[in-house]
Amino acid sequence: MASQDINFWGSVYTTQFAAPHLRNSKGKIIALSSSASWLPKPRMSLYNASKAAMAQFFETLRVEFAPDVKITLVTPGFIESELTQGKFLTEGGKVVVDQEMRDVSFSPSICCFS
Repeated sequence: MASQDINFWGSVYTTQFAAPHLRNSKGKIIALSSSASWLPKPRMSLYNASKAAMAQFFETLRVEFAPDVKITLVTPGFIESELTQGKFLTEGGKVVVDQEMRDVSFSPSICCFS
């Protein structure tokens, strides 16, 4: 589960490492999450869960670190990219378009941005 390792555990470990310095310097954490943390997209359950876990981690730290460390959680909305166009890399490194994945994941009938 690479998305959990990167999105959640990557945030946990780097924050754990930086926490003493942030507390001493009264620093600030700015964490980049995703609207998928509160608006899940179909067929992206692991990604959605990793972003939700990350968001809750920082929301909890906001209370635990207060008032010494301020935390801002950024959750951008839908951003058009190759991934949202159904493009992905195969294990062999070839770019493939999965139109069904694109239509199911981001169709106007599912998404709230119509």
